[in-house]
Amino acid sequence: MVDTTPDGQVSAYCVGGLVLDVPGAAAKSLPALIEWTLAEARLGQPRLHRNGRDADPVLVLSPAALHRYGLPPPGPVGRGPPRRPPPGRHRSV
Repeated sequence: MVDTTPDGQVSAYCVGGLVLDVPGAAAKSLPALIEWTLAEARLGQPRLHRNGRDADPVLVLSPAALHRYGLPPPGPVGRGPPRRPPPGRHRSV
């Protein structure tokens, strides 16, 4: 789970209790956060079978992180279609 504090610090809480501080450059935008997750933090799972592929990580953003990256807040669970940002508001979605 990716969360942010009121003072702007972004942290990634991982499986097994691992907590990573997201560097400032990676915390500036959602594409930078994804790039950091894949390239620098190397989060994800190795392939399970020799013919398989490595698994990409799943990023879960807290409501505070959603706000930081300009994404809409989570809507009610199980009611209607998923909420999306207004067109043209966020280029990476």
